[in-house]
Amino acid sequence: MRTDLAPFHAAGLTPAALAQAIDQHDRQRPNLLRLWDYYRNPMRPRRARRHAGPLDHDAADPGLAHHTPYTLAQEAGLPARLRLPAADPAEPGGRADPEVVIENDIAWRIDAIVDFIFGKPPALRALSPDRAAADAAEAALAAVVERSGGPQLWQDLGLIGAVYGRAHILLRAGPDGSVTFEAVDPIRAFAIADPWDDRAASAFIIRRRTGAPQ
Repeated sequence: MRTDLAPFHAAGLTPAALAQAIDQHDRQRPNLLRLWDYYRNPMRPRRARRHAGPLDHDAADPGLAHHTPYTLAQEAGLPARLRLPAADPAEPGGRADPEVVIENDIAWRIDAIVDFIFGKPPALRALSPDRAAADAAEAALAAVVERSGGPQLWQDLGLIGAVYGRAHILLRAGPDGSVTFEAVDPIRAFAIADPWDDRAASAFIIRRRTGAPQ
C-alpha cells in the first residue's frame, strides 16, 4: 500500500526513513510484548522440544515428561535450576519436573500504584490570562476527557506508563465533529523524533492490520 508522506516533507520523513523506523519498531516489539506478559503473567501450554539454552524457559530434553502442562510468563525471570528439569531425577535434590509457584505480586503492585495515583482524576488547567477563555478551554477539555472514558482514560494511561515506561495520547476527531482522547500503548504506535529536537516528534506512526477499522 502506497503511503503519502507529503505532509511530512518538512520533517524529512522519507519512505526509506519510515521503513527503517518500522523495522526498528519490529525489533523492539518482542521486548514490549514480554513486558506486558510479565505484568499479566499468562498461563500457556508447555511445549516439549529440544533444549535451547539456559534462557529458554519452555525448553525441555526430549523424552522428559512434564507433570505441569503449562508455563507462566514470569518463569522467564527465574534461575535455570528452578525452571529446567534436573539432568538426573535420582540424584539428591533432583526432580523430573520443577514445580514453579508464582504469586503475581507485580500486577497487584502496579494496579495499586495506578489506583492510588489516579484515584482522583488530574485537573487540566488553561494558562490563558483571559479567565473567560481559560474557563471555556477547561470546560471543553473536561468534556473531551469525560467522552473518552473519564477516570478509565487516566487508569489506562497510568497502567500503560507503568508497564512500558511511556504512554501516548491519540486525539481522534469523529465524523460528527466530536473529539476524543485514546490511550495508545507502544506496541501499537511509536513516535519519530524530530532530528533537531529530541524532545519533539516529527511524526507519530499508528500500526494496524490491513482491513482493520481506523
